[in-house]
This record gives sequence, C-alpha cells and structure tokens, in this order.
Amino acid sequence: MSRATDKQKECVRMLRVQKGDILISRSGTIGKVTYATRILADKYVISDDLVRVRVPDENMRAYLLAFLMSSTAMNLMKLDEFGSVQQHLQPRHIWGLPVPVPDSWEQVSPIIDAGKGMISAMEQTSLADESLRTNGFDSLIE
Repeated sequence: MSRATDKQKECVRMLRVQKGDILISRSGTIGKVTYATRILADKYVISDDLVRVRVPDENMRAYLLAFLMSSTAMNLMKLDEFGSVQQHLQPRHIWGLPVPVPDSWEQVSPIIDAGKGMISAMEQTSLADESLRTNGFDSLIE
C-alpha cells in the first residue's frame, strides 16, 4: 500500500471486506451467502465477484442473513440470473430482492436469534481456522 497511488488505494478500500458484511456470490455458483468475520475483514480483500451487503443494525443484519440463506431468497436470486455458460447476478438484483418485513419484529425474534447464532458460529469457526493455520501442522515444521 505504501507504493500505491491514491486511485489504487481507493480501489483497495472499496474491495476491502468489513466485519459484518454479508457476502453473496454473483458469478458461477450464484447466491451462496456467507458472513464476513473479524479475521476475514482484517486479512482479506475480495474481488467484485461477491456482492457486499452492509447493514449497520445488528438485529436487521441477523434477520437479513437468515433471509438470504433461505431457499426462498435463493429462488428469487435465480430468477434474475443471466449468462449461458456461467451464471451471473448483478448487485442490482440483490438490492431489488423483496425482503419480507414483518408486522411486528416480535414475530420474527426466533429468526433473528437464529441469524445471530449463525453469525456467532461463523466467528467461532473463523477463530478455530486461524488457530489451526497458526498453531497447526506448519508450526511443527518451522
């Protein structure tokens, strides 16, 4: 980064993952959803083959993650795919998804809790993965 131009630095900032981003594959196997953990955000820059969805509110993020991981959302995403050999989605397809909004957030509190549970599990998996990479087999060789 110390040798990058201002324009290059801005491009890297735009591609950098932020903790809490919901990431959706938009090319190839479209519609796969994951969550950007702290470790992922600290260490990686991703290409534009992933759509980033940023939701500041923790409850809304958990709800949206649960929705985007549902078969309903997957089917909606597949309605907008295009490409004859390799399937693609555009970010506008994701932004245009009709997300169900409940009459009362109390109605969907189990879904929000499940989304938060998924986020917590992904964070724990990410920590275990990092620990294994740092302290695992390769540490015996050094």
